[in-house]
Amino acid sequence: MGSEPSGTVTWVIRKIADGMAQLVYREIDIHVPPSADTDGAVLAVSNHFGGLSDGVLIIDALPRMPRIVARDVIWKVPVVGPLATAAGGIPIHRRADGGKTSNDESFASCYQALADEQLVLIFPEGVTQDVPHMAEVKTGAARIALGARASGATGIAIQPIGLHYEDKAGFRNRALVNLGDAIDLD
Repeated sequence: MGSEPSGTVTWVIRKIADGMAQLVYREIDIHVPPSADTDGAVLAVSNHFGGLSDGVLIIDALPRMPRIVARDVIWKVPVVGPLATAAGGIPIHRRADGGKTSNDESFASCYQALADEQLVLIFPEGVTQDVPHMAEVKTGAARIALGARASGATGIAIQPIGLHYEDKAGFRNRALVNLGDAIDLD
């Protein structure tokens, strides 16, 4: 179910993300502590306040392309679906969205990506919302980290990412991408 995108595809997607971010935001502050870990097997976890713009900002901010775990309904959106596939996105099927397919293949893709020392990004809330606090955090991130470890992946780092918008519905506002201290899963 998807794989890491080629260098050319990664370059194109990162250029699109950068262009979109520069168009939508007048200023993007990116804070990266010295202990942030984006090499090797990394499971990045982020809050999810801004919908599609969250993924755009993170793709733009991180030094390498993440394999984004996202709701399968995204693959039904024109233009976004093909880009998600090209970027190596990993669809998750939710019963709330009418999904009847098991997520076994999706989780296996995440485990393999981490075993291959790729960067996997998940939004543990699973949905965006219009309230100024996080939604209930789902178990997917923990299941991916522990399942990958049980499947033989080693050296997994958990990279927390915080996103904040001056006005998430506004145009040409400011955004903050804040990487926290990396957590060694072991």
